Amino acid sequence: MKLANYIFAEKIGQGAFGTVYKGHNAKTGESVVIKTENLDVAFSSIKHESNILNILYSKHCRNIPPTYWYGVNSALNQRALVMPFYEESLENITPPSRQIASKIIQSAISILSHIHDKYVVHRDIKPANFMIHQNELILIDFGLASFYVDSDERHIPPSKKQHIIGTPKYASWNVHRGEEYSRRDDLMSVVYVGLFLLYGHGESAPSEPSDFDKTSIFHPRNQWLMRQKNIGIIRDKTLDWKELSDFAEMVYGLSFQERPSYRDYIGKFRREE
Repeated sequence: MKLANYIFAEKIGQGAFGTVYKGHNAKTGESVVIKTENLDVAFSSIKHESNILNILYSKHCRNIPPTYWYGVNSALNQRALVMPFYEESLENITPPSRQIASKIIQSAISILSHIHDKYVVHRDIKPANFMIHQNELILIDFGLASFYVDSDERHIPPSKKQHIIGTPKYASWNVHRGEEYSRRDDLMSVVYVGLFLLYGHGESAPSEPSDFDKTSIFHPRNQWLMRQKNIGIIRDKTLDWKELSDFAEMVYGLSFQERPSYRDYIGKFRREE
């Protein structure tokens, strides 16, 4: 099957409303990822992701995927989004040395500083969404990204939520408590990425009751995850990595609308080099 200049090769993911394929450019041979989505979905995450990425790229944000093609795939009667295919994510790399882990965290903070400066929060920071390409870190999957300011560039007000946006295992402590998402929450998730680099997947969460909404902040598994993200437990887990511990203390102390001190955070990890 072909879409514009792109050839579908194999299915690599399946969701409730669409499918993700690996493919390649018919002219250049470059590997691509092709996201497809049913036309009748109430909210098009593909269209949203394409819009967010194009806005960020137009504002000179890099270390994010460019969009190669977006439109309707008439053969499948679906929307489709074509982007570069990246082979390796942080989730499947060999546990790195402390020095390399420090560089990864610095890169993650730097990427977030650039997208936050354009008023965007990612809202699904996790190892699987950080890809490694030509020795650089690339942040992918902006389907849940959002603007944290309104049309007048005023910060959105805080509000209470009952559902978790993003991946519960890496959602911030604030999000588990039902708080609105802001810049500090992307950075808290980087703390948990750091713990993954330090310990791997860590302790398994309790099994999930089948009759409970998995996104609810009151779900027993999500309540357990929230307790694991208490700053006291984070301190204990980061005893052997002072820079990560200091970073955690700083981002846990941020208020809802406060601008993070990205340069200071990066500077702390540079002490290890």
